[in-house]
Amino acid sequence: MTDRNSKARRPWVAVVVAAVLVTGVLSGCTVNGTASAPEAEVAAYKSQQLIKRQKANAMSTCMTVSVTLAGSSAAYNRYIAALNAQNPDPKLATDVVNRFNSDVEYLRKASTEELPDDLKEQLKVLADTRETQSRTVASKNIQGLNAAADRMNQGRAKLNDVCRGYLP
Repeated sequence: MTDRNSKARRPWVAVVVAAVLVTGVLSGCTVNGTASAPEAEVAAYKSQQLIKRQKANAMSTCMTVSVTLAGSSAAYNRYIAALNAQNPDPKLATDVVNRFNSDVEYLRKASTEELPDDLKEQLKVLADTRETQSRTVASKNIQGLNAAADRMNQGRAKLNDVCRGYLP
């Protein structure tokens, strides 16, 4: 008999459980009214969040720019060493130009990200400077190499100054 009673109770238990679940879901999901917040608080919150995102992006960008530029700077130094040894290497010059062009592309793309304006501007300046340096190497303008390198070093120093404000 216990077997029959437990089988008879199963549909009732299922109905009760279903009713409880439906009631719980429906009452828990009902929303009345309209969400609202003072416009000034919303604007301030959005502004704070934008600044936080910009600072986080600035930190990331500042840490990756120097690493990104390091490879092309090392290649450029090898190129200059070869020139100073009176042993110009066209393959090395091509490698330097390609690396510089990649730097320019990276810097221009980075300058369009959600970053503080001072960092965006310095990335654009650095991209222009690196582009000039690339053209100087590509045109084999030996006399212009020092001036282009000096401008690049100045641009990199200014970028480092800007980045100090965003790095821990």
